[in-house]
Amino acid sequence: MTREDFKTHLRSALAERRPVVLRHLLDLHGAAAFADGLAAWSPRLVADALSLLLQTQRMAVMRHLPFALRNHELCVQVAHRHSSGGVAPLCLPPARWVASSTARSIP
Repeated sequence: MTREDFKTHLRSALAERRPVVLRHLLDLHGAAAFADGLAAWSPRLVADALSLLLQTQRMAVMRHLPFALRNHELCVQVAHRHSSGGVAPLCLPPARWVASSTARSIP
């Protein structure tokens, strides 16, 4: 799988809210590659992706994120959240993917 294929699968898994696929991609490619795939995303999308991972996986990915994302309030909040099932549901509604570069995001 090429780097671009990996990033496409990563975006797809998040857009479809498929935590099992996100975890599989993380296991298959490692925390550094996973964090690299998230690095260009907004903090909200990164926090959303982190929220679908298990606590240990979130912490592993956080160590590899760029400084600005690692210290962003949303990412930190999600990374340190514990839950009985291991997944930290994010309080925000899922981000909407905008198909056109000229389209505006709806809050």
